[in-house]
Amino acid sequence: MSIPFFERCVPPPRHLVIAACSVAGWIVPTPGFADDLGCNGVRIRIEDSVETSWHQALRDACRQLGSEGNLDASADVHVDQLGDQLLIDVDLPDGRHAERRIGRERELGPTLEALLALPPQEARRPKPMPVAPVRADHAPVNADQTPVNVSPQPPASAFHLAVGGGVSTRLAGSIPYGAIGPVGFASFRSGRWLLDLAMRWEAVDGPIGDDHVPVEMQTVAVTFSIDRRVLQDGLTLDVGAGPSLVVETQSMNVDAVEKGGSETDVRIATHARLGVGEGALKWVFGLDGELAPSRLLRSRRVDESLPPLPAWSAGLLIGAMWSDE
Repeated sequence: MSIPFFERCVPPPRHLVIAACSVAGWIVPTPGFADDLGCNGVRIRIEDSVETSWHQALRDACRQLGSEGNLDASADVHVDQLGDQLLIDVDLPDGRHAERRIGRERELGPTLEALLALPPQEARRPKPMPVAPVRADHAPVNADQTPVNVSPQPPASAFHLAVGGGVSTRLAGSIPYGAIGPVGFASFRSGRWLLDLAMRWEAVDGPIGDDHVPVEMQTVAVTFSIDRRVLQDGLTLDVGAGPSLVVETQSMNVDAVEKGGSETDVRIATHARLGVGEGALKWVFGLDGELAPSRLLRSRRVDESLPPLPAWSAGLLIGAMWSDE
């Protein structure tokens, strides 16, 4: 005789289920906890292997921590005993793990505090940036309610201007010449490179020495150079070179007849200019030299009765300059 399908699927009697569960519980033991403590929101599970003498110490430590507050409630704390030592394991949700072993009851409170305590709320909260009070017209004011005029700072310029001048004394040859006169210059600087334009007028110029001839002479020169700033902090030192256009004029009475003329030449010039002082206004000391390649092998004269024109010259500058730095 066959048994209907629904009768074969009827659950076993209730007393059989209870008996099966009891047998499973006896065969597969589950871990047990002798006690659970709550420490200001933190659950501490005490394994049943922990001796009773530690239980009261744990409760006292939890009460102390609970009164002090600020514990990490997300921590999972297990307490177990290994021999005479108490083992404390702490696991955090982010995967961090800490383990401590202590052998004396007085170490329990400080150990739990070190493992579970969080910094104070004020220390963890980012401090807001101070905001200046604002008037109705949106003008910021200071503590004594005085309006503060806030003007935007202009962007730093990539180019700087310097102008200056002074007096230059010069020595020239082939026969010795001496001169003195004013000098002016202007330079445009970007970084450590400069474009420099200088002009000088040798108002008093002529041969020097015991056997010099009484010739009147004047020189005007315009020099364009590219400079490099070697020193920049405190003292400024610019060194450069470039072409110089020089115009020289000579005149002299020879047998009651005025002899004279002018000569234009291009020379190779170099100079060094030192700025001394703080601020926009500085003292300037300079040294420069010029060389006329065309006159090295063959001298030049404006007239056969006049002395030869110099092939080189060197000068010393003393003056002042202003810059926008």
